[in-house]
Parts: sequence; structure tokens; C-alpha cells
Amino acid sequence: MQKNSLSLAEHIITSPLLRWTWISLATPSYTYPLVEHRPLDIETAKDMINGRYLLAGRLVETNSHSPFAIEKVSEQWKKRLDEFSWLRHFSASDNIEHNKFARVLVLDWVGRNSKFNNNSWSPSATSLRLLNWLRHLETIKNGASKKQIDIIFQSISTQLTSLKSRMKFMQNPLDILYTQMALLGSSLSKKSDGRKISRRLLRLQNSLDQQIDKDGLHLSRNALLQYELLSELFSLKQTLAKSNFHLNSADENFSQTIAKMHLALDSLTLSTGELAYFNGAGQIATDLFVSLLSQGERVKKTTKTLGGYGILTNNQSIVIADSGIVPPKVYSDKSHASALAFEFSNGRDLIIGNCGAMVFDTDNKQNSFRLGRAHSGIIINNHCSAKIIKRGKYANHLYNKKKLNIPQISFNEDISSMILTSSDFVKTCGVKITREVSLIDNGNSLVGIDKISAINNKTTNGIFEILFHLAPSSFISQSDNGEIIYIILQSGIKYSFLFEGGEATIKDTVRNTTYFGALPSAKIVIKSKLKNTNEVSWVFTRQQ
Repeated sequence: MQKNSLSLAEHIITSPLLRWTWISLATPSYTYPLVEHRPLDIETAKDMINGRYLLAGRLVETNSHSPFAIEKVSEQWKKRLDEFSWLRHFSASDNIEHNKFARVLVLDWVGRNSKFNNNSWSPSATSLRLLNWLRHLETIKNGASKKQIDIIFQSISTQLTSLKSRMKFMQNPLDILYTQMALLGSSLSKKSDGRKISRRLLRLQNSLDQQIDKDGLHLSRNALLQYELLSELFSLKQTLAKSNFHLNSADENFSQTIAKMHLALDSLTLSTGELAYFNGAGQIATDLFVSLLSQGERVKKTTKTLGGYGILTNNQSIVIADSGIVPPKVYSDKSHASALAFEFSNGRDLIIGNCGAMVFDTDNKQNSFRLGRAHSGIIINNHCSAKIIKRGKYANHLYNKKKLNIPQISFNEDISSMILTSSDFVKTCGVKITREVSLIDNGNSLVGIDKISAINNKTTNGIFEILFHLAPSSFISQSDNGEIIYIILQSGIKYSFLFEGGEATIKDTVRNTTYFGALPSAKIVIKSKLKNTNEVSWVFTRQQ
């Protein structure tokens, strides 16, 4: 009932009858640009001037047309275009012609979007667009006429009013969080009085308190979303510091939250420098990721739990494993069924990974990469640890009926061992699974034992499969008797894989990337018939 009421209110507030109330009678002034910490690349700006737009992993050539007029593009490409994060590249040059081109694109968006559109005017897209415009005011204004500046400032004001008018009816907490960031950014850009800024900062902090767990990780458990939020928050924090506002406890709490979020993001990074591919996370451009991580404190990686993930370290090796906790439904639209799945890296080499979120398309193929077979985990009778809701209010969100949502992870640091237990298969298959992984020999070997046990000694039937997705470009071969698998990584480093408790086959798989699409790879699949008690042992050993 409440959802329907909020949806109706949102429909009314965005209707043509009331949208005129978003327009300010007086033209506001925005004079103080927000801080930009992301790297700038003039070559990217030049590509755009020449009609080449590389966004969301897709290169689109506009052939002298406006990018906003291109129709046959992916939703992700259009979303990134509407958010304007690419605008920063035009600030790499004070060339007035480059700045004019950037301003023309901003004015083009304003001219084409006077009417409300659910996508381009969504709370997150509107908030990010405003924050990006406010970061690059000087670039937009350089060489502009007063009329052009007034049009842009009026559009900023209209978009802000739309956010304020709609915020009380927003059902997604993330939309509220993005809106509060945009409202704080606008107050800083207008050099509002300290009391107004303090109020908006306090409201933003209250939202963060509700959405960030005790370990500093967003409740979605999505490290890519964590990165995106943190990037915006760092900009606001640096602008606050630069503006010399003295906000006492509100500013201190804000800084502490950002510091915790930064450490959480760093903890979910493999030794290769990549984010672990879980729950919607995937490849981030190296320059962007390094730039953000350099903004905060970095500490030596240690063995610990964090936000439902288990992190095991030894020397240069890292294993990150997922307990399988499903976030609250409102945050689970990108979550993966990845209980007991893991990624393993040693130094600069990824050895075992997951497929990761599909970057290039947003159709039904996306969901296949959220299920168990796309992860280095365990499948029982073709079931994975959670399901994707097919219809209704939470269509495409991940769901698990299990009431107990506490990570079952323990460690024995004396032997560099981590034990994860999952009861996610009890209702569907009648079994409980325990996975123990150990980093031995200074991290050069990863030993695993997977135990699949029937609940209450009930008879079980069917097949279990244990999957290991290898790093892209790995060369795989198998001994004549099939008992040893040899792996040569792209770097030339060699590993052997031994196992006991099933039969192994090698199959094709992929690892999704932002810039190169789905990179071909291979996966090892150990398969066997279910018994009341099943135990499979395996080991990856680096060859000297």
C-alpha cells in the first residue's frame, strides 16, 4: 500500500501540471567549483570532439551527430552519457574551443531534456550530472555568453528542485543518498551559509549510517557501487576542506565514514590491483581506481572478515571468498548467487576468478552471470545458493528464503586457513556445505577441502559440481590419466592442479571486462554423484 502511494505521488509530482514548479523565478549563481580528484585525459576529449564516445565499454561513433541523438545504443552507454562524468576530460585543457565544445554538449542536453524522462531524470542520473557540472563550472563558463550561463544555471536549479520535490517520495535508499550528495554539492557551490551546509551534511551522514555496515561496506555488498559512492563522497569531502567550513562533529563523522569505506574497498582488492568480482563488481579503469585509492590511507592486507566476505592472506597471495549473504531486497538488484565462491591471486597474477558482471548488454543474458555457474563455487543438482526473482515489485533482485543471514566464516591463522559454511542448499537439496581453504608454502599453494553432507542423514540423490574459473589467456593441459591439470598463466607462471573425490573436465568460460568485453578462458569442473557424505580435496601449486 505504501509503495503504491509513493509511486502515485511520484507520478503526480513529475506530471506536466506540477513540473513548472521546479523552475526558479530568479536565475541562481554557482560560483565555487567542486573538487575533481579523478584523472583527466585531453585525448579522450579530442576523441569526443571527433565524434568517438567510449562509455560503459562501448565505442560509439556519432558521425557528426549529437551523442544525445543516437538511439541504437545500450542502456548503460546512454546512462553514462547522461551522467556527464566524461565532462572532466575537457578540463584538461584551457583551449577555448575545447571548452566551447563541452558547453555545447551541456546546452544540447538542456535543449533536448526540457520534458521529463524517467531515465535521464532518474534521481541517480540527475544527481551525478549535477555534481559533474558543478565540478567543471570554469570549463563550461569559459568563453560563454551571459545568456548561455543563465540557461545552464537555470537548468541546474530546475534539476535540484526536481530532486528536492521528489525526495520524500523516493522508495530506493540509494536514490535518496545520491540526491543528498547533489544537494550538499549545490550548497557548497553556491557558498551557502554554514548552517545550511551543516544540515545537508547531517542528512547525508544519516543516510550513510543506514546504508554502510560496521565494516565500512555498503549493504549491497557490491564493491563497484562502493567505488562509485566513494568517488563522489571524496569530492565532497575535499570541497568541504577547501572551503574552510567549520562543521565540527558533522564533518568529523563524515570523514570517519569515508575512511572506513576506503579501507573496506581496499580490502576487497586482490594482489593484482583488481576488485574481486562479486555481487555486481567488475573491472574499473586502472587510472580511476588507483586515483581513488591514493586519496586515503592504505594498510597491509590481513586475514579477516568484512561485510560477509572472508579474506585470507599469506605473503603475496590473497583469497577472497563470499559467505553468500544476500543483501536486503532493495539493494539486491545486482547481487550474485555466489555462496562459497572465491578468487585467488598471487602477486600480479590472477589464478582463480569469477566471470563478473556482464558489461556490454543489459538484457536477460546479464542474469546468467549472476548465477552459480559463473562463479568458482559449488552447484548441487543444477541449483545455486539463491534465486533471481522473476516478476513483481522486486523483479531481477536476488532472493534467499534463509532467515539466518549471518556469515559463517572462521579462521585458523596458525595454518593460514579459512572455513566457510553454507546452509543455502538445505531447502532445495537437503545438504550443508563446508569449504576449507588454506594458503601454504608462503602462499604458493592453495589447498581446499569441500564437504557436502546430507542433513539429518537423509538420503540424497543427484550430482554436485565444483567449479574453478581460471584467469583469461591461461593455457590448460591434462595428464594422460586425467589426475593432474597443468596451467600456464599469461605471465608464464606455471601451476599444477591435483584433486581427489570426483572426475574433472575442462570447459570454456569467460571473464567480463569493461574495455575488451568477455575474455575467453577455461574452467575446471569436478563432478560426482551425491552421497550422504561427500568430500573433495584439491590443491593448486605454483611450480618453481
